[in-house]
Amino acid sequence: MSQKINSFNYNGTSNDLIDYSDLMRASIPSHYIPNKQKPILRDDKVQCIFVYGQRGSGKSFLIEQYAEWYYRRYITPLYLWGARSNENVFMGVNKNCGYHWNEMIGKQEKLLEFAENEIQRENIEKMILNAENSLHCNCRNAYRTSWLVPDYWNFSNVKQYNTCWFDKTEYMIAFNDKKILKPYNELTLIQRDDLDRGKLEKPLHLQIEMIRICPFPIPSNPKKSEEFASQFLKYLLDARKEHRWLVMNPLMFLTADDKFKTISNIITRLPNWMEEHFQPNTPESVAKMRGVSKSVPYNEWSKQEKNWHKAVLAFSELRTLTPTNRYSPETKSSMSKRSIIDLSSELRHKNLYLIGDLQNSEDLNESIKPLSDFVVIKNATQQLLGKEYYYFIQGIENRRKALLMKITHGQYMDFSKAPSQFKQYIDRFLPRIQELPVNKAFVVWPNNEYKLVRVDGASWHHKQEGESLQSITRINWVLDKEQKKLMELPEDSESTIKPQDSSKKQNVLVVMKWCVEEFIKTTGWDDVVKNLKKKVEFGELPLTSVSDLDHKTISNKIRKDEKMKSNLEIAKKMKDKPSEEIINALKW
Repeated sequence: MSQKINSFNYNGTSNDLIDYSDLMRASIPSHYIPNKQKPILRDDKVQCIFVYGQRGSGKSFLIEQYAEWYYRRYITPLYLWGARSNENVFMGVNKNCGYHWNEMIGKQEKLLEFAENEIQRENIEKMILNAENSLHCNCRNAYRTSWLVPDYWNFSNVKQYNTCWFDKTEYMIAFNDKKILKPYNELTLIQRDDLDRGKLEKPLHLQIEMIRICPFPIPSNPKKSEEFASQFLKYLLDARKEHRWLVMNPLMFLTADDKFKTISNIITRLPNWMEEHFQPNTPESVAKMRGVSKSVPYNEWSKQEKNWHKAVLAFSELRTLTPTNRYSPETKSSMSKRSIIDLSSELRHKNLYLIGDLQNSEDLNESIKPLSDFVVIKNATQQLLGKEYYYFIQGIENRRKALLMKITHGQYMDFSKAPSQFKQYIDRFLPRIQELPVNKAFVVWPNNEYKLVRVDGASWHHKQEGESLQSITRINWVLDKEQKKLMELPEDSESTIKPQDSSKKQNVLVVMKWCVEEFIKTTGWDDVVKNLKKKVEFGELPLTSVSDLDHKTISNKIRKDEKMKSNLEIAKKMKDKPSEEIINALKW
């Protein structure tokens, strides 16, 4: 028998309340609620989010933070595109950076107690404040990750990574958390050496398949496409069932043709997969999942059961996949562009969330741009944000001036003339877009409402400059023998991979052309090499044999090509002219 609820304005039963809440769950309020009063991220409503900001502004931190929020609510994550450095595979990595940061701050706080004078005290307090307010890796978790890779790679040391201790810190934290019984100081010298080399096995109850290699055939023809679809769908359903991340990175593809065919194939088939395999649960289906006969009412469902039918797509450097007509970083991107544009109109109907980042708002295809529920603006210039956000930027500037006048009682209208403490005060809660700290961002809704939010990043390890997945995890990969043979075929060889060879040659020419134009802008091959590596890492240029050459070798290779050489001669004759004028005069 249902229990009466003691309330002065309610005379029903608890069951009546359940019925009421079930009905109200899908209703829309009769009055307007400002966006700032609502949660920014929601799992009850499909969302499309774009993040804008210049390089180094912390866009990837934000993408990871939002993607993790959805993941923790059991919305299946498909992180299918990231910087060409396997950056988006790092959710399977935990270096316990959070532990090291807290340890460092703790040491500073102890020093504070013994400060000898006020100056020393102020310096230590400033160091602590800077550490607490900076955007840094704060990793403390690693997540089960299914890593999608073309089947022409052979991997080693994957099992070792999944079954052995990462380092001394991980071992000591496990001991402190009482997950193991033997302290570090009781390990033998051989065991400590194995631990340092990542070869000391964990006890069985702590061994987790953190990174799972998921090979697939390139969908290069109808037969391969069907094989690919079958394999990918299995990985997708396993990821949902086991609460795993499904990730893929462009670094692992040998050609632009391979990667864009693959991503296009996924996006094209995804609506049908969602329709067929990602239907919302019912009280009966939840009962079946639990292995019980009695239907389970909605209010008793877990987060996983409520969001069983949802998935989130995450793309870093979205412009590579959906460029505008005026700009395309890669010639083959038209394949992915069409499929994503087709999908974008169906996102809500297919229970698909979308998160993507890019530097310039005008680099996003016009068919997709209006679909966002809101955009997140990181540190950026007026040029990057374009005309679309001119009034938003000006609105922030005007409000800052109004606040300055208010707190100075009309004494100051110009920040350059006002004492610095007034600017510092206003910067805390209303910074300029061009001066946004890396740990802050503006959420901007279509109706021009906005909110300043903090960026903390995700709880897994955020890839740092100079790090690689191989160096951290000790996981390695090499081309299988058959693929290696194909790659080593001479250029005039008659073989079935001739189209692939042609694609590779085209990519080399694209890169060499870029090198010539970059040389004209920088007048130094050292700069060309340095900038080329950055472009390749961020997926803005294809990975080719040219990418690994030094400045002398690149210069010699380019000068051996007659067209490249003649354009360099043109540039030499016009050396006194502006670089843009020289580039326009080149004959390609």
